[in-house]
Amino acid sequence: DVYKRQLQGHQAFFSELLGDVDQPTAPFGLLTLQEPVAEHRLALDAGLARALHGCARGRQVNPATLFHLAWALVLARVSGTQDVVFGTVLFGRMQAAQDMGRAVGMFINTLPVRLRLGGADLDGLLRQTRDCLAGLLAHEHAPLSLALKCSGLPGTTPLFSSLLNYRYGQGGDGAPAGWEGISVLSARERTTYPVAMSVNDQGGGFTLAAQAADADHARRLCLYLEQALQAMVQALAEGGRTRACGLDLLPPQELLQLQRWSTNTRRFDEGPPVHRMFEARAAQAPEAIALVCADQVLCYGELNHRANRLAHALMARGVGPESRVGIAMERSIGMVVALLAVLKAGAAYVPLDPDYPAERLRYMVDDSGIALLLTHGHLGARMPQWPEAVQVMELDEPAPEEAGSANPDPALSAENLVYVIYTSGSTGRPKGAANRHGSLRNRLLWMQQAYGLQPSDVVLQKTPFGFDVSVWEFFWPLMHGARLVLAGPGEHRDPERLAELIERHGVTTLHFVPSMLQAFLQHADLARCASLQRIFCSGEALPAEAQAGVFAGLPQAGLFNLYGPTEAAIDVTHWSCRDDGRSQVPIGRPISQTGAHVLDADLGPAPVGVAGELYLSGANLARGYLHRPALSAERFVASPFGDGERLYRTGDLVRWRVDGELEYLGRIDQQVKIRGLRIELGEVEALSLIHI
Repeated sequence: DVYKRQLQGHQAFFSELLGDVDQPTAPFGLLTLQEPVAEHRLALDAGLARALHGCARGRQVNPATLFHLAWALVLARVSGTQDVVFGTVLFGRMQAAQDMGRAVGMFINTLPVRLRLGGADLDGLLRQTRDCLAGLLAHEHAPLSLALKCSGLPGTTPLFSSLLNYRYGQGGDGAPAGWEGISVLSARERTTYPVAMSVNDQGGGFTLAAQAADADHARRLCLYLEQALQAMVQALAEGGRTRACGLDLLPPQELLQLQRWSTNTRRFDEGPPVHRMFEARAAQAPEAIALVCADQVLCYGELNHRANRLAHALMARGVGPESRVGIAMERSIGMVVALLAVLKAGAAYVPLDPDYPAERLRYMVDDSGIALLLTHGHLGARMPQWPEAVQVMELDEPAPEEAGSANPDPALSAENLVYVIYTSGSTGRPKGAANRHGSLRNRLLWMQQAYGLQPSDVVLQKTPFGFDVSVWEFFWPLMHGARLVLAGPGEHRDPERLAELIERHGVTTLHFVPSMLQAFLQHADLARCASLQRIFCSGEALPAEAQAGVFAGLPQAGLFNLYGPTEAAIDVTHWSCRDDGRSQVPIGRPISQTGAHVLDADLGPAPVGVAGELYLSGANLARGYLHRPALSAERFVASPFGDGERLYRTGDLVRWRVDGELEYLGRIDQQVKIRGLRIELGEVEALSLIHI
């Protein structure tokens, strides 16, 4: 009966403590032990040790309480959760048991500590920790299996994956019964948990010993705990009203390292916009081949001449800076002429893919506020009925010579709109990302500085122009005198036809969505692609198998993994692929004048190796969403760093690797990508409700 009552008491205690645990706390994402186990030791500064003892006396707790709370704060930062569960070691010789002290045997037990850190101030958290530890002492002989059963987690799921082992040494004083602890774990006494921290209280000082999957994790855990203790002592001395999220838990050296990784300060001199650089190339080499589409070939001089005539015709219709011109055309020489002409007239282009549903095209025209739409006459049957206010200009014939052939010179600044590309919308409506001339120029100058395109290069343009990858495919080669080859209808989806196109034109540079790259590697005759020198990937996570496939099948070509949302000028991070033995291909580091910040839910920097949301800053950011100020304010937020910058919330989950490269982990919302197409499930849901 006594045993049954004890068991019922244990069960009631753990049910209340653990009944609503959602998931285990996983430091650095680890839930299982990894080989080998590495150890790092750190002796705390004598001044900090004195401050900890003084703080414990002043708050009427023992030092173990401070260390348990500090460990919980560290785990919260390295696991991304505010509801923390970890194990603590109990000596198992309760003072109430008269003969326990003389009994022979090992009575050590491990039980869970659960602390909810969100919203409470430090003073309240300290009381919560003290009460939790005191409650555990009455149940120190309860089996851990009972606690796991009371948690509600699946039986095969570990209740916790980290351990705190606090030991009072011979020099310690004030050790409460039941907390004498065991000897500090050594590398020879391996932990059975992915992460373990041992604290040796020597009375006058403290020694830490961390065990983790690798030496870097172990070293940083010791530094994080030391920093957390310092921050706690200072905050408690000031009254303890600071919330957990307000504590600086990252060591200064790591904060400085993150700052260096996060920002690329490389700047380019002020200069002309992208289309002006094309005009300069046309003046230098007017007879050089600029554009190839099927059997049509156009030299730089003629391409510039046609674009100028159309630009003057557009300007005669009132087109100028901040105007938006819709382009509803198939991939053709006429499309490239139209894109250049719109930029030359000072306006921004809005791509309207003829393959889109008529309802979506009509919405994009209404929302963008375009007054002029450029198209081909033969597409009329596929197009919706446009609003009466929209002028439709069919480009089946070149613009008349009298329209003018000199390079137009509208007054433009870096802040003027250059294009508006629509993306899927979580609210059920597509949204137009409005990008600037300065952002596009920075992005393309960086690309040239990084990859050095030459006039002898041949770039294949195959991305539908409703996606921002097409922007660099069109303009980067024309800025630098290279040859632009347009893939014909359907060719961008057929690996064999692509291989034939690459061989026929000697293509050196092209882009693949990773899923299409894998299909190309499997089904194309790679021997026909010997001319390839640069393969760019973006739009999806690049699998390591695809990277290995390029290394094996196209060894002469460099493979480059790029990342960027439509809300920035194309790409914001880059990685030159190489076989580094990892199973995940990183997205690299930020490009010039761009920041990439990995932040937690409180907009604090996430530690190295810890997942957080990716926020972007710098010259590459778009203005925001066209005609959507509320949504722009929600996604483009004020920087928490006090530098006056804007940050764009990407919704992408990433982490810093120890080598300073970003690794993509997934989404924090419901956005998905199918073959590189960005789809918000909210838009799918909205359309489904309409048709029910």
